[in-house]
Amino acid sequence: MAAIDSKGEKLFILLFLLIITNVIVNELAFYCIDFGQDDSLKAFSAFFKKVKGFYVSYLTNIFIIPIKTFSIAILLSLGAFFYDIKLKFKEFWISTIVAEYIFLISSIAEVGWFYFKNEYSIKEVQTFYPLSIINFFNYNEIDLFLIYPLQQLNLFQIVNWGILIFLINKQLRKKNEKRLGYKLVLLIYLPVWILWMLSILLLNLTSSV
Repeated sequence: MAAIDSKGEKLFILLFLLIITNVIVNELAFYCIDFGQDDSLKAFSAFFKKVKGFYVSYLTNIFIIPIKTFSIAILLSLGAFFYDIKLKFKEFWISTIVAEYIFLISSIAEVGWFYFKNEYSIKEVQTFYPLSIINFFNYNEIDLFLIYPLQQLNLFQIVNWGILIFLINKQLRKKNEKRLGYKLVLLIYLPVWILWMLSILLLNLTSSV
């Protein structure tokens, strides 16, 4: 029982810190980036500070992050049942949360990019994602329905999968089981992720018509 309580406490702390750190980085972005360059950026800044603000940023993260990590953990648990991998749901959820921290680096990199960049448009602010495929295209020529999928094809996502495989294998090694983390991530999680991206692409495409 103590071990279960310990893992539950660790899960809560990691999730709480991830949410709070994301909120802080989001706030930092809107106060470090110079939104006074043109009228559209001024309007965007004013909208965020007066309408969205800290509370909406906090509420968004407090729902999205737990739902995302919880859903991935469920998917991995189902895959574990299929491959007869004896890991508990909490272990998958903790691994998923830890792997999610890599995206904080991408958010900080994005803040740094615009902080040191002299000129940029609101289109670039909305479209740019560090180390992603989208940066190889002209921002002004990208169709709206392609923005999100192209942003998600980035190096941080690949590192996230690698961390997830490592953490799952680490848990399996403690139990003297075969290290099948790569099967869970590459054969279960990755195909579902691709289907999700295709669904978003299709949804964006139909809504833009």
